[in-house]
Amino acid sequence: MFTSLLKRILFKLRIFPPSLIFEGTKYTNIKDSNLLIEIFISNSYEEEMLIFFDFFRYDHFFDIGANIGLFSFYATKIKGWPTTAYEAYPRNIEYIKKIMKLNNIFFEINETAISNKFGKSKFHVPIAKNSSKLASSSTLDIEEMKRIYEKIKYETIEVSTIPFSSVLKDINPKKNYLIKIDVEGWEYKIISSTKILETLRNVDLIIEFNINNPFNNKLFNLLINFGYDSYLMTNKGLIREFKPLTIPKPKIKSSRTIWRNHFFTKKPEHLINKINKEKIGYVI
Repeated sequence: MFTSLLKRILFKLRIFPPSLIFEGTKYTNIKDSNLLIEIFISNSYEEEMLIFFDFFRYDHFFDIGANIGLFSFYATKIKGWPTTAYEAYPRNIEYIKKIMKLNNIFFEINETAISNKFGKSKFHVPIAKNSSKLASSSTLDIEEMKRIYEKIKYETIEVSTIPFSSVLKDINPKKNYLIKIDVEGWEYKIISSTKILETLRNVDLIIEFNINNPFNNKLFNLLINFGYDSYLMTNKGLIREFKPLTIPKPKIKSSRTIWRNHFFTKKPEHLINKINKEKIGYVI
């Protein structure tokens, strides 16, 4: 209680430690990242993701929209999975490389955004007073940026893009893959650009749904048509869903949700229930 109160006072004063350790990786420049500030205050970040990483073993992890690489470092360091990350914002890329060297933890980092084609595109990053130096939210989707940050200024830069199909082209049918996609509203554009996922049975997806994105239902139905089942990811396990479940955070504006990550898989439901029972203790 006292520690939590002290951290909140330090946050108000913008006083942070020079570094922190999260899930075995040391991070520096805490004040430069809203994600690291959240970890400093709460000692956690997207707990449902870390719980899920113990559910299954994968031969390769793809982190699309890696941000500062939290989950790439976790997958590499803690799980031992070969990892490929994609991040387009230059400051975040440089930070990831710095943390790699600091911890002697290395994975493949691609300095590009995933889209529906090869080329160059405009990339939008919030630059408001309270926005962190390291982007915690950035996107190719200008309309999504305006929806999420109605009154916040943003900068626009040009970044390289590659199609989602280029990520999937070397999938080995004898291996199991996990792809996390967190691209702030560009998810439907990415996934609808290719039908390769329809033919694959060994690729699981974690996709973030922002509560106010008008493409949520189209994306959800597309993946169902590709043969996937969907589960809401919570800190108490996976909940089977037949539409995108969104649970607004109490006392916070409706654009925020308790859980935003959804797990799409072609694994049989009885296996998911078995894992829930073994890892969590019950099936929701």
